[in-house]
Amino acid sequence: MAITDFQSFEKRVEETLDCLFNAARKENEFAYIFSLLGINSGMEDAGWQPITETYSLMRDFVAIANAPFHKHTKARLLLLCYTQITEANYLYHVIYNMLLSIENEISPKVFSFLDLYKNGIPPSVKSKVNIICEKSEKLGYQRIKDLLENIFDYGIRNAISHADYIIYNDELRLKHKGLDIKKIKLDDVFDLVQRTIIFFEVFFKVSDAHKKSYSEGYVISNRKNKKGQNLANIILKVDPAVGVIGFQQSDPLPTW
Repeated sequence: MAITDFQSFEKRVEETLDCLFNAARKENEFAYIFSLLGINSGMEDAGWQPITETYSLMRDFVAIANAPFHKHTKARLLLLCYTQITEANYLYHVIYNMLLSIENEISPKVFSFLDLYKNGIPPSVKSKVNIICEKSEKLGYQRIKDLLENIFDYGIRNAISHADYIIYNDELRLKHKGLDIKKIKLDDVFDLVQRTIIFFEVFFKVSDAHKKSYSEGYVISNRKNKKGQNLANIILKVDPAVGVIGFQQSDPLPTW
């Protein structure tokens, strides 16, 4: 993939995510804020958001991989980076909750996909991605599905996660589940990882811009549920440096 293609992909990611976030905000602003803040929205202090560690780890991996290492060493480092990014729950939860906000049928949940847990075991990333793709297609946001399908490779993710791979000459060879053998050119692997890193970087760029679009004292008012009943006004908590960081109710009416 040429560099101009990466630039085009970056622009497409930004436009698609910004469109999704804006649509969620227009349909149900509090649900949008709830989705934007992520895990345990408005209930935790600083230092309890795992995605910040994943983001820092990604930056570390990329910095190390840019050193003058052998091509195989770069591939190993970037593949580990790839599996970390694709495992990040925060990405899937925020995108899915934004879709729920647009649909406006049920209140978005911070820990989405709870109905798919079995004996305390969460659903696979593949299941989450499939659900998001189905929902985005249903609501007319095909570009979300296209982006996820462009960066998520189940075969590579599974093989790297289970140490069922070999880097040989200019190929990545996958042997996950025994007879499930596949050969992929290393250049194609580098392209996949680059697209995924771009997606991750742009996701944070768009999220940060939306968080910083609010000022201290902003109130979400005149809220009603699907039955037309009045809901509580929501006062946003805003840090000038990072934007919205939480919220609180201004009256005893129901939140949802």
